[in-house]
Amino acid sequence: MWTFLFSFLLLRRLGLSKPIRAVLTVFIVGLIIVVLIYTVNLFLTLEERTSAPHVHTHSSR
Repeated sequence: MWTFLFSFLLLRRLGLSKPIRAVLTVFIVGLIIVVLIYTVNLFLTLEERTSAPHVHTHSSR
């Protein structure tokens, strides 16, 4: 089971050449890093996104 899992994660089961596997691996790792950065940024700014704005608009009357 572990052999199949590791070979699948290393993209050996797909029958791709080594350069294509390397490009896909770099792409997948980069995508995971971008998603993690976006998620951290979302959670750090969540309070500002859900609260009312600090600037109050003035009535024109």
